[in-house]
Amino acid sequence: MRQLARSLPALLLCAACLPALAAQAPRYRITTILAGQFDYVEATGINSRGDVVGGTYVTGQEWRGYLFADGRTTQLGSLGGQYTRVQAINEARQIVGESKTPDGISHAVMFSGATVTNLTPWALRESGASAINNAGTAVGAIPCDCLDFHAARFMRGGVSDLGTLGGKSSNADGINNAGQIVGWAALAGPYTPRAFLYEQGRMRDLGTLGGEWSSASAINEAGHVAGSSALGGQAGDHAFLYVNGVMSDLGALSGMDSAARGMNNAGQVVGLSYQGWDINEAVLWEGGSLFNLNSLIDPASGWHLTDAGAINDLGQIAASGCHQGLGVCGMLRLDPAASMAPVPEASTWAMLAAGLALVGVRGRRRRQEDSFH
Repeated sequence: MRQLARSLPALLLCAACLPALAAQAPRYRITTILAGQFDYVEATGINSRGDVVGGTYVTGQEWRGYLFADGRTTQLGSLGGQYTRVQAINEARQIVGESKTPDGISHAVMFSGATVTNLTPWALRESGASAINNAGTAVGAIPCDCLDFHAARFMRGGVSDLGTLGGKSSNADGINNAGQIVGWAALAGPYTPRAFLYEQGRMRDLGTLGGEWSSASAINEAGHVAGSSALGGQAGDHAFLYVNGVMSDLGALSGMDSAARGMNNAGQVVGLSYQGWDINEAVLWEGGSLFNLNSLIDPASGWHLTDAGAINDLGQIAASGCHQGLGVCGMLRLDPAASMAPVPEASTWAMLAAGLALVGVRGRRRRQEDSFH
């Protein structure tokens, strides 16, 4: 009894610490899709199945496109050239991007199973596709008579030129299932790109965060838009969220620049924040707060996340980063902790610790504690 009395205070103290340890459990686990000695890696799209698309680049070679589905990573084909770069995937696993023909011209493409479709077989100059909705409508850019390029919509019935905001060029980067399209378009006069929303046949300027330029990268089913904009003066560039006619500054880590890449229907936005020359941190904006995704993964994983390209409605994130121990970079998927084994609540841990005190099994107590390190 004296031994139990001496042990009980320490056990109760341990029980008080356990909730804090549980709270520090990683919010995301990492699935490695592809890793190697690449100069640049990007994970650009994800659907609700958790399928991820992205690509790799090595100096002296060309971009390679990949699909991760059903636990396997597959290299995508091309239009005959050595270049394929993919940007987005829908629920039917239709994938869009761009690929080079044997003569070296890059065309907007759609991958569906083993089929590669050239979306602009008539183009004599480069085109590309950036996003696709579940109806199979894709958006991107096509060459125009002005020797520049215009935002475009690719449908089974053909290709539509969406025009500009008065300037020479534009590009579409996002589309939702209602057919609303976002991107950037130049204003008349000196080259000045502005984020736009295209709906009902009209392109609308969304404004800026005070600076000269802005660009929209994603739109969800509620019509909320995410993108990036210059701030006023010399303050830099920040990610933004546009809701009900109001553009809000999402901020950045340490006051540096940031950029939004993707958004889901819950309003979670992912992207990156620049911490210095060639130093990026993958980030998540949610509920009015900004999180460095590296603080939400297990530091023992060895991965440093540098960019987050897309997020689905399950909260899974398509990300990229480099492994600090192995010296490789890779495409990754972050899976929320909800899909991991549940962490016991504080009351459960207190009961467990009390039970251990009664039976005096110190070894079991230590193993429980060690499992959270």
